[in-house]
Amino acid sequence: MGIKDILQTAAENITSHAGESATYTPASGDPVTCIVILAHDALIQADGYDISTATLGTTIQAMVSDVGTVNRGDTYTVDGTTYTVQRIEANDGVMVTAVVK
Repeated sequence: MGIKDILQTAAENITSHAGESATYTPASGDPVTCIVILAHDALIQADGYDISTATLGTTIQAMVSDVGTVNRGDTYTVDGTTYTVQRIEANDGVMVTAVVK
Protein backbone atom coordinates (compact mmCIF):
# COMPACT_ATOMS: atom_id res chain seq x y z
CA MET A 1 0.00 0.00 0.00
CA GLY A 2 1.51 3.32 -1.11
CA ILE A 3 1.21 6.74 0.52
CA LYS A 4 -1.61 7.81 -1.82
CA ASP A 5 -3.62 4.73 -0.81
CA ILE A 6 -3.03 5.53 2.86
CA LEU A 7 -4.11 9.16 2.35
CA GLN A 8 -7.18 8.04 0.38
CA THR A 9 -8.27 5.68 3.17
CA ALA A 10 -7.66 8.34 5.85
CA ALA A 11 -9.64 10.93 3.89
CA GLU A 12 -12.53 8.50 3.40
CA ASN A 13 -12.60 7.80 7.15
CA ILE A 14 -12.49 11.49 8.06
CA THR A 15 -15.24 12.54 5.66
CA SER A 16 -17.49 9.65 6.63
CA HIS A 17 -17.28 10.67 10.31
CA ALA A 18 -16.96 14.46 10.16
CA GLY A 19 -18.54 15.27 6.80
CA GLU A 20 -22.00 16.21 5.69
CA SER A 21 -23.97 15.41 2.56
CA ALA A 22 -23.74 17.92 -0.28
CA THR A 23 -24.45 18.32 -3.97
CA TYR A 24 -21.51 19.44 -6.12
CA THR A 25 -22.49 21.12 -9.38
CA PRO A 26 -19.76 21.92 -11.89
CA ALA A 27 -20.30 24.93 -14.18
CA SER A 28 -20.66 22.46 -17.05
CA GLY A 29 -21.72 18.94 -16.21
CA ASP A 30 -24.08 16.98 -14.06
CA PRO A 31 -24.49 17.44 -10.28
CA VAL A 32 -23.04 14.74 -8.03
CA THR A 33 -23.81 13.86 -4.43
CA CYS A 34 -20.76 13.85 -2.18
CA ILE A 35 -19.64 14.20 1.42
CA VAL A 36 -17.88 17.47 2.32
CA ILE A 37 -16.29 19.14 5.29
CA LEU A 38 -17.61 22.70 5.57
CA ALA A 39 -15.52 25.08 7.66
CA HIS A 40 -16.66 28.59 8.55
CA ASP A 41 -14.05 31.02 9.90
CA ALA A 42 -11.21 28.99 8.42
CA LEU A 43 -7.83 30.67 8.09
CA ILE A 44 -7.22 31.35 4.37
CA GLN A 45 -4.86 33.47 2.30
CA ALA A 46 -6.40 36.89 1.61
CA ASP A 47 -7.06 37.90 -2.00
CA GLY A 48 -5.29 40.82 -3.61
CA TYR A 49 -2.04 40.90 -1.64
CA ASP A 50 1.52 40.41 -2.91
CA ILE A 51 2.64 39.12 0.48
CA SER A 52 1.15 36.33 2.55
CA THR A 53 -1.76 37.80 4.45
CA ALA A 54 -4.28 35.62 6.23
CA THR A 55 -7.95 36.23 6.81
CA LEU A 56 -11.00 34.19 7.83
CA GLY A 57 -13.28 32.64 5.24
CA THR A 58 -15.36 29.61 4.41
CA THR A 59 -13.87 26.47 2.87
CA ILE A 60 -15.27 23.20 1.61
CA GLN A 61 -13.18 20.03 1.39
CA ALA A 62 -14.27 17.13 -0.80
CA MET A 63 -12.79 13.90 -2.09
CA VAL A 64 -11.27 14.31 -5.57
CA SER A 65 -12.59 10.82 -6.37
CA ASP A 66 -16.14 12.17 -5.80
CA VAL A 67 -15.96 15.58 -7.48
CA GLY A 68 -13.08 15.41 -9.97
CA THR A 69 -11.67 18.78 -11.02
CA VAL A 70 -13.17 21.72 -9.11
CA ASN A 71 -13.11 25.17 -10.72
CA ARG A 72 -14.07 28.74 -9.90
CA GLY A 73 -17.82 29.20 -10.38
CA ASP A 74 -18.75 25.62 -9.50
CA THR A 75 -21.17 25.27 -6.59
CA TYR A 76 -21.76 23.09 -3.55
CA THR A 77 -25.17 22.94 -1.90
CA VAL A 78 -25.01 21.97 1.77
CA ASP A 79 -28.14 21.80 3.91
CA GLY A 80 -30.07 24.11 1.56
CA THR A 81 -27.31 26.74 1.28
CA THR A 82 -25.44 27.16 -2.01
CA TYR A 83 -21.74 28.05 -1.87
CA THR A 84 -19.89 29.23 -4.98
CA VAL A 85 -16.23 28.31 -5.47
CA GLN A 86 -14.02 31.41 -5.52
CA ARG A 87 -10.68 29.62 -5.79
CA ILE A 88 -8.89 26.37 -5.01
CA GLU A 89 -6.89 26.60 -1.79
CA ALA A 90 -5.32 23.11 -1.99
CA ASN A 91 -5.50 19.90 -4.01
CA ASP A 92 -3.28 16.98 -3.05
CA GLY A 93 -4.94 14.57 -5.48
CA VAL A 94 -7.00 13.03 -2.69
CA MET A 95 -8.83 16.01 -1.14
CA VAL A 96 -9.59 19.35 -2.77
CA THR A 97 -10.14 22.44 -0.62
CA ALA A 98 -12.08 25.32 -2.14
CA VAL A 99 -12.61 28.81 -0.78
CA VAL A 100 -16.33 29.51 -1.20
CA LYS A 101 -18.84 32.32 -0.73
